[in-house]
Amino acid sequence: MDDTTLTELLPRGSQQTYMHSFLPQLQTWATPNKMNINFTKTKETILGPLAKSPPQLLSDCSTNNPVSVERVQLFKLLGITLSQDMNCQAHIDAIITKAFSRLYFLKILKKSGLQSHQLRHFYLSVIRQILEYCSSIWHHGLTKAQAESLEAIQHSESLTHLQSACLTMSHLASPSSPLSTTAENT
Repeated sequence: MDDTTLTELLPRGSQQTYMHSFLPQLQTWATPNKMNINFTKTKETILGPLAKSPPQLLSDCSTNNPVSVERVQLFKLLGITLSQDMNCQAHIDAIITKAFSRLYFLKILKKSGLQSHQLRHFYLSVIRQILEYCSSIWHHGLTKAQAESLEAIQHSESLTHLQSACLTMSHLASPSSPLSTTAENT
């Protein structure tokens, strides 16, 4: 079974979790549907205050050799990197790394002689979408330093050429418009 998420929302102040009963229910459902849970790849993350005093590890008790589910600090869900303290830094680091690798490719395309409008199209479709993906979810939690590190990508040397050579296209965002403007408009 791939990419299944069990989620439990605990009331404020509650330490009582029922995840230990949810996991066997999932196993009971999976068996007649001819699916198996791969416990060596299964991970658990606890978000919020419960992470300070976590409950016992989840495990597969259906076999003679119970396998504990690994508890991790970070996980990726639908392209967003989440940490147990709900800090955006891990996600920001991941998208900055991705964006800089794509900027290198943009630099190669520029040296290859692509026209400005083609470079702009590459930026908007390949780089900018990385920076803006689900920004309405995580942008409000950014520190000033994190926002500035994202904006630094837009002011990198690779994009200076685009900013000066491209004509404004009304149906596309400007490569130099701040990401914060885009996030506020979503």
